[in-house]
Amino acid sequence: DCITSYGLCHFKIKVNGQPDTDLERLSALSEIISQNAPADFAFTLDGNEQFKSITDFQAFWQSVQEDDGLRNFFKSLLFIEQPLHRDIALEESLREQFDQWPDRPPVIIDESDATLESLPAALRLGYAGPSHKNCKGIFKSLVNRQLINDLNREVDEPRYFQSGEDLANVAVIPLQEDLASIVALGVDQLHDQTNL
Repeated sequence: DCITSYGLCHFKIKVNGQPDTDLERLSALSEIISQNAPADFAFTLDGNEQFKSITDFQAFWQSVQEDDGLRNFFKSLLFIEQPLHRDIALEESLREQFDQWPDRPPVIIDESDATLESLPAALRLGYAGPSHKNCKGIFKSLVNRQLINDLNREVDEPRYFQSGEDLANVAVIPLQEDLASIVALGVDQLHDQTNL
């Protein structure tokens, strides 16, 4: 109903780390979205810290890729947000594990983006960037954005990016503050990662 009423075309889908339940729910959502949203819809997948290891997450990802319907639906995936619990999300061992998974989807940190040192550590491990939320600090997000811009210039491609979230806030002032922050950070087009 919301897709039809408001013309929604971007979605954030959460999973809970229980493969059978997640796959069933994803199949139902993919049918609803594919049938009702514009053809150029896109979505993000929020792991919400529900996976205890990169192996668990890779097994889930493999299950998605082996499902014909979901594999097609996942062509509209923009990125995956924080699948690993914060206790392990920035462990040094992840660098080798990410290196051994070269065709992985873009994965960003969210809950693990706690300090000014978090993003540099995450990027060294193989993450693609952070999410921005005003509650995590606009100045930290500006510093993160500068680092992303600098690194993208070094590699001469939009390899790293920053997403934006509003934590389901309401108008007037909180929403205006979030929108102003997103514009200042340059997070303006989800489909074009050069502008993320």
